[in-house]
Amino acid sequence: MGKFDLHDYAENFDELEFDVNNRFSKSDIQDGWKNNPLVSYYSIDLGKTDYHFNQDCFTNEDIKAYFSILNEFSNITIGKLFDLDYKYHLKETRLAGKLLEVYKKYKNVEHIKNLEDVPAIFHFGLYTTKTEKANRDTGIKSPRIYFMIGSYGVIHILFYDPYHEINPTSY
Repeated sequence: MGKFDLHDYAENFDELEFDVNNRFSKSDIQDGWKNNPLVSYYSIDLGKTDYHFNQDCFTNEDIKAYFSILNEFSNITIGKLFDLDYKYHLKETRLAGKLLEVYKKYKNVEHIKNLEDVPAIFHFGLYTTKTEKANRDTGIKSPRIYFMIGSYGVIHILFYDPYHEINPTSY
C-alpha cells in the first residue's frame, strides 16, 4: 500500500473497525509505516484502568502538548517518526511487567494465554522533566501516551501515563 488514498479508505472503511481482540499483522504495521498517521480513539481508555484519559492530572498543559505532538506527527510518515525517536521518546514497549497488568485490566482478563495474540504497543512522551524523575507523590510528571499502530497508518490511542510509571526505564 502506498500513500493514503481517501477513496480507498472510504471503500475499505468497514475493514478499519478495530477490535482489541485482533492483532495487527506485521504487514499491517509495515504498510502503516509508509503513511502519515491517522488517529483513532476507538480503543481509548476512558476509565477501565488507572491510566485512563479522564484522570484529574490530565491538565491543560498535557492537552496542549498532546495536540502539538499529534500535529507534528501528522506531517511525518510513521517510519520517519521512529527515526526521530529521541525527540518524542517514541518506542515499542515490551508487553511485560506493569504494561501487561494494565493491558489485562483493560481487557478485563486474568491471563493472556499467548502474548503473540496481543498487539504491539508503543508509547511517546508529551514532555520529560529534565531536573527530577517523574513522581506521583511530588506531582512531577513526564507523561507518556500508549498506542498501537494498525492498517493504513492508523494509530489507536490507549493509555495516558502521567508519571511514566508503566515503563519507567525508558526515559
